[in-house]
Amino acid sequence: GKTIKHAPKIFHVNWFRTDDEGHFIWPGFGDNMRVLMWILARCEDKVDAVETAIGFVPKAEDINIEGLEDVTLDTIKELEKRGYAHSGTGYDLKDASKPGIIEVDGKKVAIIAVTTQFQEASKAGVPTPKMKGRPGVNYAGFTKYFQIDKEDYEHLKRIAEKCDINAQRNGSIKTGFVKPDPEGVFVFGGNNFCYDGSKPISVCVKKDKERLVNDIKEAKKVCDYVFVVIHCHTMEGKSHENVPTHFRELSMACIDAGASAMIG
Repeated sequence: GKTIKHAPKIFHVNWFRTDDEGHFIWPGFGDNMRVLMWILARCEDKVDAVETAIGFVPKAEDINIEGLEDVTLDTIKELEKRGYAHSGTGYDLKDASKPGIIEVDGKKVAIIAVTTQFQEASKAGVPTPKMKGRPGVNYAGFTKYFQIDKEDYEHLKRIAEKCDINAQRNGSIKTGFVKPDPEGVFVFGGNNFCYDGSKPISVCVKKDKERLVNDIKEAKKVCDYVFVVIHCHTMEGKSHENVPTHFRELSMACIDAGASAMIG
């Protein structure tokens, strides 16, 4: 038939997904409204979404989970009850980004914990006027680029045309939901490919790096030392011994901001 000028948005949900023990993961019933609220906001272009292999999914901070928090909050509350300084998780992103501060030999020491390896749902969220921030981890994301030669690069494009692996992404680009591939980069099945070293192997998400840098500078105002602990087990190449490019970039930015040492 004819192409509809203003095609309706189609959303898929799975209320009945179960865990390894056969229990329903989503509580259901009245809590379904949490998802419907996001769908309505998405239809009104009030929230963004994250592209995955199964389609576009909500950002962690855009789903209202008030009352559903469990392990993260239990851990935080136990640490607070025992009076332990901690960093890296919190009630929202601002709280998760705060340093844990201890005193050693009369000197104040700030410890900031951050992870570059996380699931989208684990990210602490930023509160909005209508919604509390999501509990989770302090994160610093990165974009990875797979380096191939020009011949393989063009071959990958031909494969994509034959198997329609990028069909959904191409449709989203046409409708304006996704930005076109950057110059010199071809996205194949959700992975970024480039040739002739036109891009670094991995690069930090700019806003995450800037947020961490600002946290270090603020901590330096009140502490004698600032240590940054980074959780990262990304492979670059075929060995874990290779320090990822984005890890180097993030570490240098932290040192330049005044971090006393990087631990990771």
